[in-house]
Amino acid sequence: MPISGGEITAARRAFGLLRKVLKRPDPQRVIEHRTIVKRELRKHLDLPNWYDRSREPHAPDVLVFRLGQNSYPDVVYRVFRPDDWSKLEVKGLHDRGLEVFTGIHEVAIDGRTARIVEYGKKPPKGMRRNVAIVGRIPYEWINHMDWDRENGEQLPVLHVAYGRRGPIREWVVCGLHEEDYSELPYVRLKARRKGWISRARDRRVLRTMDREGEDEVVRLRYGSGEADG
Repeated sequence: MPISGGEITAARRAFGLLRKVLKRPDPQRVIEHRTIVKRELRKHLDLPNWYDRSREPHAPDVLVFRLGQNSYPDVVYRVFRPDDWSKLEVKGLHDRGLEVFTGIHEVAIDGRTARIVEYGKKPPKGMRRNVAIVGRIPYEWINHMDWDRENGEQLPVLHVAYGRRGPIREWVVCGLHEEDYSELPYVRLKARRKGWISRARDRRVLRTMDREGEDEVVRLRYGSGEADG
């Protein structure tokens, strides 16, 4: 069967797009972008010094938006959507990215592996301790930074090109404040993988929260809808 000119053109376009996707970025441009982003973050964020005992350090908050998500969140309608935007506390700058706190958890450390203890499920083996889980957002993923704070939260906004698992590429295990939130050496966090059924259940819960939140806003603003007797 002969191949038409349109099919050849479509194949060439698809091959060109595949090359663009798989092509690695220029290392020099990546380094320059990282340097610019780190300079901007250091200039505009009041980064905490966890080793300074003379004053209580304060972790600044930022909003992280998926690149292309241009609508700022309204605090009245806000429902936390980790796949669209999130509000995070900044720990500091690291060579591998901007470090943000993602939560304090109880983990079980077995050898060099830490697993989060999930209540209601089979507990993992190992020594138990409370730790801070810190995520790292690569500087090359941060495409734009808004410092005008013209949003419902009145916070800086980082527009991030999400990876496969969101804005964070890697997570590390850190001690709590008494240990200056230092990274635990040689300990790697191993997260429990969720199957498609669990992810679909989480989506259903978020949709339910959406509807309940919207109903509550309508009730508070316009009343219950019942006729006044």
